[in-house]
Amino acid sequence: MSLRFGPDGKPNGPGRFPHLRIKPTPPRVDPHAKAPPGLPKNFYDNDWYQSLDQIERRKLDAQEAVDLSFPKMIIWSVLHLSIHIASNQASSVLQNASNMSDCKLIARCHLEIQP
Repeated sequence: MSLRFGPDGKPNGPGRFPHLRIKPTPPRVDPHAKAPPGLPKNFYDNDWYQSLDQIERRKLDAQEAVDLSFPKMIIWSVLHLSIHIASNQASSVLQNASNMSDCKLIARCHLEIQP
């Protein structure tokens, strides 16, 4: 709030004052809104996409699905930081790994980082 006003006590520029945003419950959804065409297939809800007929799918022009997983280097960097912040965080990540390859990657990174 202090950055909103200049030294003369006047607002620094146009615009609304900062305020708390409260999400409506239930969320506002426009049932008549059209899905944006041309997105990768995995950007659409799978159940909804499967409910479309062939003509609707053609109009939607969904592209090939894209890989949304994090690169291994990003995972390694996060683990590296976690291990240096608190070693118990790394063991928690290891316990919550989603599959065996995640466990192997985490364990390998943990061993490489150890002093």
